[in-house]
Amino acid sequence: MRLLPLIVFSAQLAGTTACTGHTPSPADVEQGTPFRSTTFVYGKLAFDTSLRLEQMGPIPYEQRDCSTPEVHCVVGNIFTAATPVDCADFAKGRFGIPAAETLVLRRETGTLASDKLPPGSYATPIWLLGSPQRPHVVLVYVADGVVGIYRDQSRDVVALARDYGLSAMQDLLGGSDAAYMPLISFQPWGSCRGRIEPGTSEYEGPGSPTG
Repeated sequence: MRLLPLIVFSAQLAGTTACTGHTPSPADVEQGTPFRSTTFVYGKLAFDTSLRLEQMGPIPYEQRDCSTPEVHCVVGNIFTAATPVDCADFAKGRFGIPAAETLVLRRETGTLASDKLPPGSYATPIWLLGSPQRPHVVLVYVADGVVGIYRDQSRDVVALARDYGLSAMQDLLGGSDAAYMPLISFQPWGSCRGRIEPGTSEYEGPGSPTG
């Protein structure tokens, strides 16, 4: 089985070719064809949606693509998520198949939120995403995609994010099992087209932590 550390190494050092999984042809360059990244790296976690592999540590795991024309969707060992392709659908607050269902937990603004944005990003609110089915992982999301991941195997970080927000998530960094994994790869996973309405807040319907 092919190992993801090789993917990460290539993606970080070899530029566009490794990031997109193919070598651009002269026609691509001449026509300005946009390249889509298939390799995504967050802290020590790497996954490739073309190879359908995920790795954090010595053992790679298979990752399943459950995307549709309306939703980006993957099911993996650590990274399982769904986000809308059209930003206008973000207001629904709940996305994906049951195995990857993802909810909008909370909207955040201010200095703590800005600190989570990649360098050079425009100021924007961030949204914390997760699911009670996966209580140990919370995704930090903007319209460009997932820009970071909180993961703590000893606590229900989904409930923490929903009830107390980013300031409480920041406090997790002092815990022995807590980890924030920022975006390292060139592009984030799960970007949407258009604009997320700034007022979009947490989902409160069936299946939500309070629904």
